[in-house]
Amino acid sequence: MGTNPQKAARAAKNLVHNICTNEVRADAYYETRDRLFDAMRTEKLYVQKSRKIKKLIPLNDDRIKALFFGSEGDTEYLRVIYTAAGDGGMIRLYELAKLILSRVLNEVTVPEAEKRGFDPEMISMVRREVSRYVEGSLSGGLRIFALDEEKAISILEENPHCSALGSVAGREAVLREIPEDITQLFPLARAMRRHFVLHIGDTNSGKTYQSIEELKRAATGAYLAPLRLLALETQDRMVQAGVVCSLLTGEEEDILEGATHISSTVEMLDMSKHYDIVVIDEAQMIADEDRGYAWTKAVLGAVSERIHVCMSENARSIIEKLITSCGDTFEVVKHVRNTPPLVEQRVFDFPDDIRDHDALIVFSRKNVLSVAAELTMHHISASVIYGALPYSVRKNEVARFMRGETKIVVATDAIGMGMNLPVERIVFLESEKFDGKNRRPLRGPEVKQIAGRAGRRGMYETGYVNALVDKEDIEDALMEEYEPIAKARIQMPERLLSLDMPLTDIIRNWMRVADENLYEKSDSELILKKCTYMENLGGLTKEEMWKFALVPYDERNETLEEIWKLLVRRYLQEVDIEIDLEYNLSGINELNYLEQDYKILDLYFAFARTISYNKDDFRKRIFIRKEEIAAEIMKQLMDVSAEKKICRKCGRILSWNYRYNICNKCYEQEKKMGRLYGNGGHRGGKSHASKRYKNKNQ
Repeated sequence: MGTNPQKAARAAKNLVHNICTNEVRADAYYETRDRLFDAMRTEKLYVQKSRKIKKLIPLNDDRIKALFFGSEGDTEYLRVIYTAAGDGGMIRLYELAKLILSRVLNEVTVPEAEKRGFDPEMISMVRREVSRYVEGSLSGGLRIFALDEEKAISILEENPHCSALGSVAGREAVLREIPEDITQLFPLARAMRRHFVLHIGDTNSGKTYQSIEELKRAATGAYLAPLRLLALETQDRMVQAGVVCSLLTGEEEDILEGATHISSTVEMLDMSKHYDIVVIDEAQMIADEDRGYAWTKAVLGAVSERIHVCMSENARSIIEKLITSCGDTFEVVKHVRNTPPLVEQRVFDFPDDIRDHDALIVFSRKNVLSVAAELTMHHISASVIYGALPYSVRKNEVARFMRGETKIVVATDAIGMGMNLPVERIVFLESEKFDGKNRRPLRGPEVKQIAGRAGRRGMYETGYVNALVDKEDIEDALMEEYEPIAKARIQMPERLLSLDMPLTDIIRNWMRVADENLYEKSDSELILKKCTYMENLGGLTKEEMWKFALVPYDERNETLEEIWKLLVRRYLQEVDIEIDLEYNLSGINELNYLEQDYKILDLYFAFARTISYNKDDFRKRIFIRKEEIAAEIMKQLMDVSAEKKICRKCGRILSWNYRYNICNKCYEQEKKMGRLYGNGGHRGGKSHASKRYKNKNQ
């Protein structure tokens, strides 16, 4: 009759433990389901065709699917899984498997089951019957033990990857703490009637200009920027117009006495403070998986009767839906450029076709400097702009270009947001970028954002676009219609910190909450990783861990990651977080070391402000030192010839976009000698600041 009771029992037990103790995550549901199917087929389990056991029918794929998902034609197979046990004993493997899947998927109620397309009758049966846990032994034969809900969950918790599933009560506590209407997380904003002015248009269409002009005239106001460079730039504009405006970003602050306005990055908005006018810039960032939640919070929670939102067309629909969900009103102002940028049909040759007032676009700091260095050999001076540059350095590079000291700009996509430069033509030297995870082709909105910088009202009424590579793709991207943003990102609400469970459990449970309606959860993996580190240290409250996890720095930078960990430990040990600020800058002759030092000081400043640490005017001293480093960077950018790309063996000058760090001639020589090897062009060494922090704080 196929299989014996002992083998069937062992198969059932192994199947249960495989599901429970192997890596099972919510996003691996289909893999989990397939594992169940495979195990059933492999172990040749059977189903009973009728109550009178006369014949056992082997399970095939269709019948397995019917067991799990229901099928009108196969109701006879929707009961339970039987073995060929002589006494007809039942193994409720189906119910237990269903229970496990339901726990992994958070399907703890019938309504949730219906949402996901599962047969609610089956789920009800699982909840009613709970399940059976089967144990077999060669001597004892087949035994069936009742498995209550608590025991089932304890089995699941044997899986280290499912340890955060916790109890059903714990997960339901997370869900209860999140209001069905997300807008209710912002009671101060709900207590007032707000009106939004939506400024919709492409880059260089003047949408932000009108908002800032109204902000200047307001008694109090806040400008929310996507980048700290834009926040600094707007503060400058406000102060020059006679408005007392403070600055607040994750890494910097400039709080002016008697300030009526503030210019900040969007994450720094104070949700408890009232402003007459708030300006939210670049709201299409609401879809960004890492930072989009900050725009969502600003739209839902800004405490102001009048809010300007500047965005590209693809964000209009989702922003309007969010405003409507708040019960607020809005009006739409469309901004159109007089002349959209035109794609040149002529072929672009580098560097022969470069002309004054060009902006050459690449997508890494290394390539910016390599291009600028190569241009010096052709007697072409260039300003450089990339994300790692301090604001004062970028401001100086722009000023050099506007004064005519440099003829062109070489920049990354940092040029795309908020920079009003007298650029006549944008030339894409690359058509792909690394987005932090993968190297990929440019997307339509990215091309439009950058290309929109071509032309300037009153100087170059028509802007032009060209490309060194893939020009057809660039042209297609400029012409394609915007794809509307479907969902706004949200971050875990801080009110969940009050739940009686470890912070990492709260975060994991939040990550398993289904995305619904207008919202999609931000990526919480990095926050979870940092909170796991802090929980293992012990001694920190959930509120402290949450604050420290949100301290801004580049998590991909290993040195910064280690410094962040050290600062957390210093806080726990109640030790000062001082750093040597007296070293000689003139001894540092490499830009990347100076830029790394600047980032390290940014992190120290951000952490010090988070814990309200300012011994001996620590934060002011950091600010002064950062300005000294910025001045040294400016000095070195006056001559970027040292940044040109060279062969690591013979020193021959290579083209900026040459793929390797060894020339063809040296490659062939080393290949012949059978000793082709290299260090990837890395010159070794660590930044002075990274050495200092280790020496001082180990």
